[in-house]
Amino acid sequence: MSDEDALSLFVDRARLVQPSFVLDESNEAAIRSIAAHLDGIPLALELTAAWLRTLTPQQVEAGLDNRFSLLVRGPGGAQKRQRTLAGSIDWSHALLDEIDRILFRRLAVFAGTFGLAAALALCAGETVTAAEVLPALGRLVDKSLVVAEERVGESRYRLLKTIGAYAAARLVEAEEGAALRERHLAWYLRFVEAAEADRELDADRWRRVLLIEYDNLRAALEWGLAAEDPDVGRELAASLAWL
Repeated sequence: MSDEDALSLFVDRARLVQPSFVLDESNEAAIRSIAAHLDGIPLALELTAAWLRTLTPQQVEAGLDNRFSLLVRGPGGAQKRQRTLAGSIDWSHALLDEIDRILFRRLAVFAGTFGLAAALALCAGETVTAAEVLPALGRLVDKSLVVAEERVGESRYRLLKTIGAYAAARLVEAEEGAALRERHLAWYLRFVEAAEADRELDADRWRRVLLIEYDNLRAALEWGLAAEDPDVGRELAASLAWL
């Protein structure tokens, strides 16, 4: 991506979060510096531009210099593109409120897309209340850390693969992974059992509902069957026989 294309992309994304944003003499130098720092990587530009809702371009530029200059200019063990992208994600993550950080890492338990009901059921608990999940999810969407899209009349959410890998690493660090995957398995077993009641009434709708959750069902099944006690995994497998 050329310097001008990177500048245009950053400005375009900035206007999505701040419609009144204007590129002018007061901020152009900072934005060009940001784009150069990020090597014109579209995802890195989008993540960083999302912070213009709360920071000025000059503050963003300073944050990048302070937060991950070593990642950009550091050892050559990783490609520069990878170091820059990792740095932009790390910088964005460091600026999140604690509630948003917790939700962000817990969302890594999902495979593919997920709905609000699943996020509320699996991500609330301990330091995060159910009432805090939706506002925090909205903030993560605003900052481009979570993608929101409409499917079959409902909002679905997902993490891009690179973002999901980063969130999964934070989940491991927090030592929450195994417990959360157990909850994921239990929730999707209940989900399938509830959907089963609709199968004879409307088989087509039943199949559509389960296919939307296919990635999560497969992830839950793999976790359950690999457990020391695979009974719950076997129960889920039996419930999915028709699928």
